[in-house]
Amino acid sequence: MSDINKVFLIGRLTKDCTTRQVGQNTVTEFSVAVNRTRKQGTEYVEETSYIDVRLWNGNIAAYLLKGKQVGIDGELRQERWEKDGVSNSKVIVVANNVKLLGGDVAKPAPAQAPKYTTPSYPAAGGPEEFDDGGDIPF
Repeated sequence: MSDINKVFLIGRLTKDCTTRQVGQNTVTEFSVAVNRTRKQGTEYVEETSYIDVRLWNGNIAAYLLKGKQVGIDGELRQERWEKDGVSNSKVIVVANNVKLLGGDVAKPAPAQAPKYTTPSYPAAGGPEEFDDGGDIPF
């Protein structure tokens, strides 16, 4: 039997993302806050977990702003390093897919906004203008 390493998260960005180049690849890093409610005695309390996320070669960095809600599909990775003779480690999510959620997603302003025209359509007729031929096919 093989192991499964799959993570699905929905949370809000705790700060604007950062990007950097690693060779030919672009790495976007950000942190999300994920809330959960649990019962403690007779009350419900809310707990927040802060999760670090890394996205390779994604092109949505301009949209990943503090407070925005995102959905993340990815996998867990454990990073290990040694600093000053002390071994350290942390678990991060390496995202395979990031979706912007909510209707409040701000779009970056283009250098010169394109001009759009709204097409005009004829007014739709009311039910009195509908002719069904008198026969219902079902």
